[in-house]
Amino acid sequence: MEELRSRALKEIRRMDVVARVRESTSDPRFADSNETQKFYEAIKTVYGPTHHAVYPVKSKDGNTVIKDLQGILSRWAEHLSELLNCLNPTYPTHLEQIHQFPVSTHSRP
Repeated sequence: MEELRSRALKEIRRMDVVARVRESTSDPRFADSNETQKFYEAIKTVYGPTHHAVYPVKSKDGNTVIKDLQGILSRWAEHLSELLNCLNPTYPTHLEQIHQFPVSTHSRP
């Protein structure tokens, strides 16, 4: 029952968007055609521009919150640089403990 209700509400919303687009444009034919760019532009005129959210992050010390976009991007770059460019120490004793298989000289077909 819940699935049927969900599908009905989804279809009603879709019909509402198509109706609003038809009302807001002088040429409603593209709503039913494959002119997606014009259809998208008409939807933007009905609903307005999209708003991009900026999610704050904590500084490296964890005491302050960074809210400006440039600061957030800088902090993410710093974090990923530390995460991906770290040295992985390999101890010779660990390498000696790895079982070595003989080298195969046979070529595969």
